[in-house]
Amino acid sequence: MMQFLAEWAIRSSILIACGALLFAVLRVKDSSLRLAGWNAMLAGSLLIPLTMTFLPPVPIRIFHSQPPAQAHVLNSVTQRLSGLSIVLEETQRPIPREAPPLDWMTVVSFAYGLAAALMMLRLLTGFAVSLRLLRKTQPTTRPEFRESSCVNSPVTIGLIRPEIVLPLDWPQWEPAKLRAVLAHESAHIRRRDPLVQFVSAIHRAALWFSPFAWLLHSRIVAIAEEASDDVALTEVSEPAVYAELLLDFMRRPVLHSRPAGIPMARYGRPDRRIQRILNAKSFSRGLTRWSIVSLLVVATPLTYLAAASRPQKTEPQTIAQAAPPNASTTLPRIARPKFSVASIKPCDPDASRAGGRGKAGAYFRRNCVTVKTLIQDAYIRFADGNSGNPMLTPLTKIEGGPTWIDNDRYTVEAEPEESTTGAMMGGPMMQTLLEDRFQLRAHRETREGLIYELIVAKGGSKLLPAKQGPCLR
Repeated sequence: MMQFLAEWAIRSSILIACGALLFAVLRVKDSSLRLAGWNAMLAGSLLIPLTMTFLPPVPIRIFHSQPPAQAHVLNSVTQRLSGLSIVLEETQRPIPREAPPLDWMTVVSFAYGLAAALMMLRLLTGFAVSLRLLRKTQPTTRPEFRESSCVNSPVTIGLIRPEIVLPLDWPQWEPAKLRAVLAHESAHIRRRDPLVQFVSAIHRAALWFSPFAWLLHSRIVAIAEEASDDVALTEVSEPAVYAELLLDFMRRPVLHSRPAGIPMARYGRPDRRIQRILNAKSFSRGLTRWSIVSLLVVATPLTYLAAASRPQKTEPQTIAQAAPPNASTTLPRIARPKFSVASIKPCDPDASRAGGRGKAGAYFRRNCVTVKTLIQDAYIRFADGNSGNPMLTPLTKIEGGPTWIDNDRYTVEAEPEESTTGAMMGGPMMQTLLEDRFQLRAHRETREGLIYELIVAKGGSKLLPAKQGPCLR
């Protein structure tokens, strides 16, 4: 689930960043068009989980200047592991019991769930307060709005059927002021702003760890106010009159706990909002058909690319071979964790040859394994300290070295300096043991080879399904 949320957040952030950059480059000033664009980003982000699952992916090739190190070739072994016992330290400390490792993924999942639950609880609590306030409102002589003593400035409350709620002093307002207020709030209702902002808040709670989810919500709320201001200015002859109207509402104290509605004068910085109204040369007249078509033409492929793109590495197909001594490249020596105590003994031929790794963290043990097996695990399967694909072991060739590394078997017991994983002990720590203590030298070599493609012939496939019988499907 955390991997899914992380991928959703990354793709959503790419979509929002591209949309914001597009608005900045094109210098879009129309508030209605910008609001529609940000609402389209919200819809696209919400559709990303579905598009990731059901739509065909779009491959994006990533080219590498150098092929990844996949082939490891054994060049020489200068000292054979022999004798009854080789102890790398003078004494062996008692092996402590394994301490249970801390599951960080569980901690992260719990932290995410707790934060998301608290944000959703806050959102639902505000919505419940709004519904309670709406039930306490009183009808007026005009059907367009209701009145309440719990509000001191106009507010729109509700999701499916939102209502405009005005303070009790609305009969004393001038007709132009009342028309501007109703035009502002009615614009919110026509665009379904309460429902859109509620869904945006849910989106923000689901992706609360993404800064772009917070940016998206803040822009949707702020630009919705700008678009409604533009509609209200058509009912007022002078922008200064409307600015004074907003300042009057901004100065009023809040008489009730803030509901989860859309208050007319309770969002954003008042100075910026007033300056926009006073300094703007033109205001939005709403969306046109061409603007909607243009928005869909840009938003649809952008959303699809952000959701369905899949990076694919482009690299040459290679096979490993032994390199001439003069052409070999020694593997880089990097700092790796070490075993504090290690014992390597020839395996009892009468003993069981099962190879166990012991418990992760406390100690390391491989019973009756060949040196080649140790090299395969150290340099291929667990090379980076993680459990790699087991298919890499038979697919990667190891060449060179004397014949005894394939035949003689040994039992290895070791203790790490500090608690770690079994993959780390079988990989980087075993590399340190083989290279530093027994002078193993290895290098990587890559050769380009032929590959073959299996396709269906022009006449169609001649493969027949298996008949009913002893074969399993």
